[in-house]
This record gives sequence, structure tokens and C-alpha cells, in this order.
Amino acid sequence: MHQLIFKKFEATDFQDYFRLVSNEQVMAQITERSIPLKEAQVNYQKLIKRNEKYELYGSYKVYNSVTNEFIGLGHLTLNENEIEEAEIGYMILPEFWGKGYGSEIAKKLIELAKQTKLIILKAIIDPENIPSRKILIKQGFTSEKICKIEGLPGEILSKLLNQHKFNITQYSPKYAEQTVAMWRDSKEQAIGQKEIHSFENHLYFLNSILPEQFQIDLALIDEQVVGMIAYNEREISQLYIHNDYQGIGLGQTLLDKAKEQSSGRLTLYTFEVNEKAQRFYEKHGFNKIGYGHENEENLSDIQYEWMSK
Repeated sequence: MHQLIFKKFEATDFQDYFRLVSNEQVMAQITERSIPLKEAQVNYQKLIKRNEKYELYGSYKVYNSVTNEFIGLGHLTLNENEIEEAEIGYMILPEFWGKGYGSEIAKKLIELAKQTKLIILKAIIDPENIPSRKILIKQGFTSEKICKIEGLPGEILSKLLNQHKFNITQYSPKYAEQTVAMWRDSKEQAIGQKEIHSFENHLYFLNSILPEQFQIDLALIDEQVVGMIAYNEREISQLYIHNDYQGIGLGQTLLDKAKEQSSGRLTLYTFEVNEKAQRFYEKHGFNKIGYGHENEENLSDIQYEWMSK
């Protein structure tokens, strides 16, 4: 285990920063190009302003405390539009690759995050950066999606911080309004159209109709509904996760419970426009078996099947 020193970058530390961002090997899986001097100077001024704005958030120089060698950079950057969310990342000089520094830096950044009121940590990597992906997965991150980010290939990973662990509980009507609000928001974002039923009708469906055929379980964080699933031994009727808590393992946890209590085979339907859901189900062992089930939204959908091995 390395003895590392973390210290926020200051105005006098530009040369260490420039050693990183001007290095083609370092930047190959970040921007796919090295950063020229003038652009780096502009970026560094922005970095310094962020460092001065917050006590814990910002970009840190990383040194080996024994040799006093500059290793690289680690950052914890607040999402100012979602103040319960931040991103971590790091850059390491090539001569220190493969020596365990990445894991140590990631651990330290997570420790810093736990000193804040954050709920969700995110990380963005190149999908081909297998070493960084392994480090993040080992630290409890789960893959959320692979997509283009500012025109470059990217994979977004997320982690729910330990002080905000969720628990799974059987549905109770005291959670009805929270559940319906979360359900409607999540569905509307997934399919791109407004819910066709009124809120009151949706409440009635949840409390009086759905429980007749399906068990309903909720995922809670501090008594807030962040996910729900309705299932029986043969079928999953509903599975929705709060828009702000997707990609951190809630859906997988609910899905695994349905699998455990199934007959060994489960089917479900998802909308064809909901490509994110399709990737999720296929990742967790579901296969397409049909198309075109009728629904009230008049949208094409896909039937999936899971079979126990």
C-alpha cells in the first residue's frame, strides 16, 4: 500500500498539471489528444477557481509521501445542478501505471466524498479502459450506460455511498403517493410521453388492482421511495427506478429478488423506445421472445424471458 499525499492544486502548480494533460499517453483515453499550452492554461484557471470555491470538492495533486514524487491528479467534482451527486476521476503519469496507484487514489476520493452530504458518485471512463473499469467495479461502482460524451466514447458508472444504503420492503399504502410520483416520472422519462392516467387513477391501480395478482416491493433510502417492482412467480409486471438513483444497483437488487421467488421462468414486457431498459434486462439474462403486445400507450413493445440455469 502506497503512502500518498493529497493536496489541492494551487496557482503555482501549473507545471505538474501540464505534465499530465500534455502527455499523449495520459490523455489517449480521456480526450484522445494532448492539450496544448494555451488551452491548458485556460483550463487550469477554471480548475483553480473550482478549488477555491469548495473545501472538499476540487482537483488534488497526488504525491508519494516517501519519495516526494508527483504521481498524478485526483478530482472530486460536484454536479452543481444535482447537489447530491459528484464525479470522481484521476490521471496518473505513465511511469506509475500498473503499480496500484489508481486503486489508492479512487479509495481516497471515495473517503472524501463520504465526508459530504453526497448520495451518488459517478465516474466516466473510456469503455476500452479496462484497468480503470476494474478499479471502479472493485470499489462498488456499477455500469450505468455506454454512450457518446462530447463526441467521444464514454461509459458512466455510479456508486451509492455507504451512508445512504437502501433497503427493500414490502409495499405499504403509506408509501402510495411517493410510489406513484416516482413511477410516473420514471416512466415518462423512459418513453418520452406523459402518463395517460390521472394521479388518482394511478393510486387506485396501485392500491386496489395491482396487488391482486402481484407482490409489490419498494426500495427505500431514508424512507424515500427510490424504486418499485411488481411480480409473481411467472411474470414481472412493473419495475421502475427513481430518475436520480438509476445505475447504482437498485434495479438489479429488485430483479434478483423476483428471480429468487420465481418458478424458474419469468417474462416481462418493455417498450421498444426504452433502449436503456432493454440493455438492462439483456445484461441480466433476459432474452427477446416476442414483439407487438397491445398496450394503452399505443407503443410497440418487446416481450422478454428469463430462465433459471
